[in-house]
Amino acid sequence: MDVRPDSHATHDRGYDAHDRLLLGRTMNLSGKTKVCTSLGFPITQSLSPAVQTAAFRAVGLDWVYIAWGVKPEHLAVTVRALSVWEGHVGGNVTAPHKAAIIPLLDDLTPMAARLQVVNVILRPDGKMIGDNTDGAGFINSLREIGIIPSGKHFTILGAGGAAKAVAFALQDAGAAEIRVVNRTQARAEALVANLKSVGNTEVSAHTYNGGSARFLDGSAMVVNATSVGLQPHAAPLFDYATLRPPVVVMDLAFLPRSSRFLMAAQANGCQTVNGVGMLLHQAALSFQGWTAIAAPLALMRETLEDALRRREQEG
Repeated sequence: MDVRPDSHATHDRGYDAHDRLLLGRTMNLSGKTKVCTSLGFPITQSLSPAVQTAAFRAVGLDWVYIAWGVKPEHLAVTVRALSVWEGHVGGNVTAPHKAAIIPLLDDLTPMAARLQVVNVILRPDGKMIGDNTDGAGFINSLREIGIIPSGKHFTILGAGGAAKAVAFALQDAGAAEIRVVNRTQARAEALVANLKSVGNTEVSAHTYNGGSARFLDGSAMVVNATSVGLQPHAAPLFDYATLRPPVVVMDLAFLPRSSRFLMAAQANGCQTVNGVGMLLHQAALSFQGWTAIAAPLALMRETLEDALRRREQEG
């Protein structure tokens, strides 16, 4: 078995003999090695194996993290197999399984139950418990760059799972107002109704309305939780010329690090933030949920940045 710290890769990245010797000394896989898994499809682009395995080694755990490509029709049997695997100590869940996995689990944490979206599997007492660290990771990433949500006005673009996690996290963090903007008014209204059912934050639903961006008026931050950041040739959601300081502009996408959406905001003089910080902090929270050990955040950040640079070099 050729084990590398960026084991999400599907081809040789040119490691030399020294690299291979070092890896052989540090991995030492055996029948006692515990395994974390990430379930998704496709999943070959995952950065988590490098980040989490490095973190496990840093704190002295004989654990390894693997990305496991699981087609939707095989999800149920995969979860059953993991539930009886003594060496399985937890994992992550990504698209397209973040909602579909819920009825296959033993229980949900309060956050996952509220969102009805799972991105983490915890294994207390051998059970399969679904959790969600996306929202908390988002808030931690904001605080790291000096943005305190309490009392501020936010605009969220999109109404899917990521938007839901961000919206609930902002509400819990004391945001004064949240505007949800989506192509389909009904989906925006559904998320707004969910928010109103559990809190008193001022919330409203909007559409892009043919390019008008009145929903930005007075917002301290706009968060793109749609997939448009991953599509370099996608039509703009609205007139990006309306993105002007002092609004801070965030795209939850992390590759490319500077999406067309962010580049437009940068050209207008806005402070911009990509999704790397959220990715890092939700991973750190996942680590802590599995291990009950404080995450080695600096190492995880360094490993993530290295994995991102390699991915960018690949094109």
